[in-house]
Amino acid sequence: MQNCPSGCFPSCYANSQCQQIAPRMVCIHACCCPATVPTNNVHPIFTPGSINIIPIPVPIKPPNQLNIFSLLTACDGGPAVAACINGLCGQGFVCNKRGFCCRCATGNSTGPCINGICPTGYSCNSNYYCCPLGSGSVLGPCVNNQCPAGYACGAGNLCYSIVRGSSKKRK
Repeated sequence: MQNCPSGCFPSCYANSQCQQIAPRMVCIHACCCPATVPTNNVHPIFTPGSINIIPIPVPIKPPNQLNIFSLLTACDGGPAVAACINGLCGQGFVCNKRGFCCRCATGNSTGPCINGICPTGYSCNSNYYCCPLGSGSVLGPCVNNQCPAGYACGAGNLCYSIVRGSSKKRK
């Protein structure tokens, strides 16, 4: 796998590939990286002599914000092997909705299936990995183990709709 700077991920050959994932990303030496400017706003971090660089003074949020991508958590909290190229990944991986190559299309895998069996809430996919059972009740990934009102963080680090039973008040 390509060694990329911190905050970057491999598998690009043009800025347009990175910008499909996040508009403020650029391709630098086959790595998608955030386009940043130093705090003094004098010179861009990436020089015009670098490969595939268009210096754009685009401020980004501090690293604790959600605009920094990491291969360690790109698959709804689980690791990705690379960014998808034209929606495709290597064998055994699928391109998730954010453009990363993951074991599961949504959610985080618990690992390989054991004799075709997975933990409750997971099923064995065609690549023999346990992936969350996602019905229409899945909103998206949990953020810091939290979900919006009406949803709860569950299997695969996904937000599931909370099904409320009918409650009748007694008189």
